[in-house]
Amino acid sequence: MLFFWLFVYSAIATSFVLFLAEHFFEWQKHLWRKSKCDHCGSMLHWTQLIPIFSFLRQRGKAICCHNRLRLHYVVLEVVSPLFICLLYVKYNFSISFFYYLLLFIFLLFFTVTDYLYMYIPLRYLYFLLVILFIWNLTNWPFYQSLLLCSIFYVCLYLLFHQGIGSGDIQLLIIYSAALGWRQGYILFTGAVIIGLISLLLLVKFKKISNSAKAPFVPFIFISYMGIILF
Repeated sequence: MLFFWLFVYSAIATSFVLFLAEHFFEWQKHLWRKSKCDHCGSMLHWTQLIPIFSFLRQRGKAICCHNRLRLHYVVLEVVSPLFICLLYVKYNFSISFFYYLLLFIFLLFFTVTDYLYMYIPLRYLYFLLVILFIWNLTNWPFYQSLLLCSIFYVCLYLLFHQGIGSGDIQLLIIYSAALGWRQGYILFTGAVIIGLISLLLLVKFKKISNSAKAPFVPFIFISYMGIILF
């Protein structure tokens, strides 16, 4: 029963994070208004806002205008609660559980903003950094990792600045430091491998062109889940 409620509340929290990420440019304006269809602007009934269930019930289409609903919503509303449940299995409600959950929630937010807008809101990234400073106040290895990661990724950016954004670099510095230098390196390597395979497949099946730019944070997101769970 615990897993059921953990999944349900995680799905609701995920849906809220997705909403904030999609409307982060003017979220204060959208936060207090009634929910509307992204396509036609029609008011949505509360039954159309239930994570996962509403997508399946509507067969992936809006009831009001029959336009397709965004697939990334339901994918993340399934994947995120599953990850959180597996995180609980591995760590229970320990300090590690809440630490990795904190990193996951922020990374979920950055994944959506990067996917939709190719943009990482740095003020929220710096806010996470402040939290990590407080959390690791007496944890000297964190500061060592932060220094090493900063040197490594800044050098990487200077060499390959046309292939990776400064926002991606700053995110990698913070997350690599938060996980530790070794796991941070695996995080980056895993993201690069997943990204290359994904892009090659997309180009092969002509979903994108050879010169198209792709968001990098979603690949970091996948790599992060793999590192934490396995």
